[in-house]
Amino acid sequence: VASASLQRSLTAHQNPYFFRVSRLDGIVRPLCRFLVEGLKVKKVALVHVATPGSTEFAGEVKACLEQAGVAIPILEKVRPGTPDFSVFLLKVRQARVEVLVSGGFYAENLILVRQLAESSMGLKAFVAPWGVAYPSFLEEMGRAAEGLLGTCAWNPGITWPGTEEASQAFVAGFQARFGELPNTTTMHGYTSARAVLAAMAAAVQEGAEPGGEALARALRTGEGFAGTLEFFPEEGKYHLDGHRKCGVRLAPEASREAGGLCPECGKPLTLGVMHRVLDLADREDGVVPPDSRPYTSLIGLPAVLAEALGCGPGSKKVTRLYFQLLEKLGPELEILRHTPLAAVAREGGALVAYALDADLNRLFGPQRVPLDELEAWREKRLTPQDAVVLEMTTNALQLHDDLLPHVHSVTVVHPPHVTAITRGRVMTDKIASRILATYLAKELLVSIWVPPQPVRELRALLAQRSKMVRLSTQAKNRLHAVLHRHRLLPPKGSPFLDAARQWWLGLPVDPLERTRIQADLDTLAFAQRQIAALEECLATAAAQDERVPFLVQTTGISMLTALTLLAAIGDIKRFPSARHLVGYAGLGASVHDSGQSHREGRITKAGRRDMRAALVEAAQTAANTHPHWRAELRRLAPRLGRNKAIVAIARKLLVVVWHTLTEETADRHAEAEMVARKLLAHAERIGRRNRATGQSAAAYVREQLDRLGLGRELTVIQRGRKRIVLPPSRLQAPSHS
Repeated sequence: VASASLQRSLTAHQNPYFFRVSRLDGIVRPLCRFLVEGLKVKKVALVHVATPGSTEFAGEVKACLEQAGVAIPILEKVRPGTPDFSVFLLKVRQARVEVLVSGGFYAENLILVRQLAESSMGLKAFVAPWGVAYPSFLEEMGRAAEGLLGTCAWNPGITWPGTEEASQAFVAGFQARFGELPNTTTMHGYTSARAVLAAMAAAVQEGAEPGGEALARALRTGEGFAGTLEFFPEEGKYHLDGHRKCGVRLAPEASREAGGLCPECGKPLTLGVMHRVLDLADREDGVVPPDSRPYTSLIGLPAVLAEALGCGPGSKKVTRLYFQLLEKLGPELEILRHTPLAAVAREGGALVAYALDADLNRLFGPQRVPLDELEAWREKRLTPQDAVVLEMTTNALQLHDDLLPHVHSVTVVHPPHVTAITRGRVMTDKIASRILATYLAKELLVSIWVPPQPVRELRALLAQRSKMVRLSTQAKNRLHAVLHRHRLLPPKGSPFLDAARQWWLGLPVDPLERTRIQADLDTLAFAQRQIAALEECLATAAAQDERVPFLVQTTGISMLTALTLLAAIGDIKRFPSARHLVGYAGLGASVHDSGQSHREGRITKAGRRDMRAALVEAAQTAANTHPHWRAELRRLAPRLGRNKAIVAIARKLLVVVWHTLTEETADRHAEAEMVARKLLAHAERIGRRNRATGQSAAAYVREQLDRLGLGRELTVIQRGRKRIVLPPSRLQAPSHS
């Protein structure tokens, strides 16, 4: 009997020995009725975990709400244990939904609710059936739990109509026995046990075998009882006592010594299964009665397959292989206990790893580890004392996150920093892994900075936009080449607007070239749509980052440039001085200092290329528009030439960036009216929906000017013929005493 499974497919196989006691429609129908009739919503966003039960729940809710006329603009699937929902919440904000429904569980909902509260999105409600109705969840969330609705099918105050009396009797009995209220999972287990007992009673009454008496006799006397098969109790989520928020995990004896209170915060500990077992035990732990029968601990076959395949136990891949093995090899218990491993491997279906100790003795490897087997390999090979080095590749940061909780340290290195790899005439993955392991053992490697998840997401958005810009530019260049090749003049205005499409397709060219033109026009349209969507997301990110106005105030730095710099820098506190930041960007001069010789050369270009390109572009704009930087260009250009002078100005701008971010102050060369015009353009770029509720662009400009300590007496921004009136400043007048 599955005590808490909603997945219909488990009983769809017509297994006569498998039952469920939970009903999916018992959750979905009341939930939909509440949203439609109670909250009267028009738009709902759905997020669910990539497990069969959660996926089925999301599909049922979507169908039910759409039938009632509710729009579902977002249906998002996430992997179990997703650590960050910021990108998903950006989509929710843009879609302007009223309610967010989550099919996630305790861990996902904990992160999602916290990030939702931090975003101040103003939804009508956050609705979730699982993992949110527990006191520990509400205690963990605090004020962030306001507006959260747990819609599980049962809790001590809510039950299915017609079962009120039985529910109250269960609550009273549980409270009398254990001194606390039961939760939803407890009721599921109780219902399952009641179902089994009822079936046994019916079998006894009908005289069927095996009946309840035969089972009871076997349990009392041991007659016919060979032993038990069970899961490893240590694998249980609540095996020991603990406090999740403080990361405390204690054995029952240590918990009792602490008085049942968390040694970190003093709050009550959550008591685990082992604590309950010892409370009920009639003998000391480890005392075995002489007539006891042996037990065998097993891990369920789906869990074993999930570990081997690197996916969830409820995934389609695991389910498919599970039934394939049952068909070929027999019952699950037979496979787990008696089937040779070679037979399982034959029916079920190979990063290069190399290990050394501190004395450079080879421990294992080199061996190739398929990514879908990485988790199983990690559990088998790695220990908490191991130090791991990864070569920086596309997924190295994700591998870093996956491995770090299980080992002592993870070092991520940039290949150009290891000359033995970059200069090797013969280099393979096996050789490279041996070199990296050797260097790590001798402490000769320095890890690159591993950015936190929000910085990675911002970098990914900017990188995707850059790809789309390049794609658009390439399409435009190919279309320009058509005009040059046929000596044609484009129509007036931009030749790449939608209105010019028919002109392009009507050019006197052969059919093959016309097909290429059409393909380039389609590519251009696709790239421009992608750029618009990405820039909308970036505008939202810029509005939520309080550091952006400090950068946008600087001449030459636009919103996109500011985000590019912030994505590269991360936390400015990483750089103790402006010189360190200049070196990180590769804008510092190369130096050769040996003996009596000292030479300085061109910039190192050793840092982030996107950061340098953004600063050089900003320097070009600043040198053309701002009096101070225009004077700098006139001073430097005769000696260095214009190009090197622009690079020198880019370096100076980066020094300004370090000071403005570190000190949270205005640029000392800032002119209040120029800054106000830039902030006005920035306010219009991020849009009204990303500003504070009801805040006009002028009010946004005044707020940011006050943060910068600029423009107290500035009342009007002149832009062409239009005059933008600013609200009064809150800055105090300077004292003349």
